[in-house]
Amino acid sequence: MRNSIIDASESFPETFTVEIRPIRATVEAPAEVEPGEEFTVTVTFTGSTLISYSTVIAGAALGAQVTGFTPSSLGFGREHVVTVTATASEDSVIFVALIARLVNTYTLGFDFGPYEFQLIEVPGVVVVPIEISVQG
Repeated sequence: MRNSIIDASESFPETFTVEIRPIRATVEAPAEVEPGEEFTVTVTFTGSTLISYSTVIAGAALGAQVTGFTPSSLGFGREHVVTVTATASEDSVIFVALIARLVNTYTLGFDFGPYEFQLIEVPGVVVVPIEISVQG
């Protein structure tokens, strides 16, 4: 790959490293809930230990209200379970997001001889949307 943003590929070839770390998210959620009923969703993340110590964020994208979630930060390991409690009065979408501390989505910088300079590091992010149907 070459740097296509500033098109320096002819004069200054740059080396890119692409790492792929698969992460599986398994969701256990009710198929349907009554309007206003509190429900629990469990998301199990399985994969690389690089998602260890991630910050957990849960929220509602459409029509629901998240009343709580645990944990707020993951421990160390290859499998992590996040539990979200919410209520919904209409068909809704909630989400669970991980902000990974041990892996970056991308890093911008440059090499100068044998030295590597990293100017910007953007943390890795995993987002799992979950659709909830409300009866009626």
